[in-house]
Amino acid sequence: DELSEVTFTATFGSGIPNIALAKNGVGIMGKYDEDEGGLLQVGGKDILKKDIMTIYATDRFNVSLTANSSSKLNNLNSNIKTGKRLTYSNSSIVIGKGIEKVLISASISYWQTKGWSQTLLMVQKNGYNIFQIYGKTDTNSNETFFISLPPALFDVKEGDVLTLCMQSGLSQTVNILSENRGTHLTVEVVE
Repeated sequence: DELSEVTFTATFGSGIPNIALAKNGVGIMGKYDEDEGGLLQVGGKDILKKDIMTIYATDRFNVSLTANSSSKLNNLNSNIKTGKRLTYSNSSIVIGKGIEKVLISASISYWQTKGWSQTLLMVQKNGYNIFQIYGKTDTNSNETFFISLPPALFDVKEGDVLTLCMQSGLSQTVNILSENRGTHLTVEVVE
């Protein structure tokens, strides 16, 4: 039994490959995008890459609040992050190229010395409130208060600037606490 002839039929398709092997990784449901990078991409996006940034203060600082007017927390001078698409600038987080949705959370820990007040913790995008929560404070002496914004999803675009602010119903100076990153703003890229 000697095989003298073999015939193969090959069909080459066009369009989006189900699996694409590349030098630096694998693409599923799309070509591997060298600019995106990473070991595993789905639809041209690196699904193993996480872009997360937290900005926070390393030292306590005072904020002078004018009644019913928001004040930026300017002393969030440290950051920790993964990925490259979020950047730190002037106590704010700047959105980078290719980001459309982010998950935002924040908290503030502070001392207040005046009586009853309604205090707001807010996140601003490009100077406008997009996320806020009220906290009621009622004190006759120095007391510590904590307000937290649970994670929520927001639309963003390249160049958007996210800033942590607070507002009080009273004109006063509050002492922002920095212990254990109790005052922070965290942004996580979702897509």
